[in-house]
Amino acid sequence: MKWMLSSLLLGLFLVAGCLFDSGSSSSSSSGTSGEATVSSDQAEWDAISWHTAQGPSAAGAVQVMTLDGEITSDGQFVRFSWDHYPWNGNALGHFFVWDGSRWVGGKFEWITTGGQGLKTLHNISGGYNGLRPPARGTPVAFAWTSADGRERSNLITDTWR
Repeated sequence: MKWMLSSLLLGLFLVAGCLFDSGSSSSSSSGTSGEATVSSDQAEWDAISWHTAQGPSAAGAVQVMTLDGEITSDGQFVRFSWDHYPWNGNALGHFFVWDGSRWVGGKFEWITTGGQGLKTLHNISGGYNGLRPPARGTPVAFAWTSADGRERSNLITDTWR
């Protein structure tokens, strides 16, 4: 009888653990049990509201590179670095503003073949593609995509200066 009660309690504990664990999120792209999970970067990417007057929506793009960057202290440029440049031609640089619940934005500049370490933010200040400079201190993000919008970098975040 004691053995059956112990087995029943263990079974309930395992079931409860599975129920609570199934609702958790993971920042990895694949779970240890072989089940695919959505990374936080992919979830943010999927929620972008795209400005597409001057560039494609890259919704559903597959991440193929890692990008890093920051806005210069004078707020005039963004500096980029990357692990590798995966495309044979030009790419697109995208700019996004956090509106409190999602990223909003789209293409702000072409990235020449091989990548560019420094890009001016003049197009954003000029209103290109419906983009506008946000208030100082607003979270912003950048990303690169292939020219057709099918492949992408990660989102990199900074604060508008």
